[in-house]
Amino acid sequence: MATKRTVRQVQRVLMWALAIVLVLLASALLISTYRVFGTLSVVRAERIEAESTRAELAERVAVLKDKLAALKTERGVEEHIRSTYPWVKNGEVEFIFVKADSVAPEPEAPATVWERLRALIPFW
Repeated sequence: MATKRTVRQVQRVLMWALAIVLVLLASALLISTYRVFGTLSVVRAERIEAESTRAELAERVAVLKDKLAALKTERGVEEHIRSTYPWVKNGEVEFIFVKADSVAPEPEAPATVWERLRALIPFW
């Protein structure tokens, strides 16, 4: 027969074992919750980025549809070719405008006799 003392010792050991198991379970629960919320924040950021990319792509699709509609007409094809390639139709005159990098200096008037004489005498 077990004495009260041994029963209490067994109960105490079981209580400590239960406490350790509960602490381990709580720790595992906290760690898994932290990982889930960390993953959730990463997924949220990726979703926002994907939505912005989708909006940009939708805008690009609209622009490309407009360009395609313009290229389906004869005038649109001609306009595209003229903007892409420097070609001119037969019978047309081509004008090329070039912006000057610097202003050309004005020609100087020929030196007068008096100015030439002054250049010969340096102290005057």
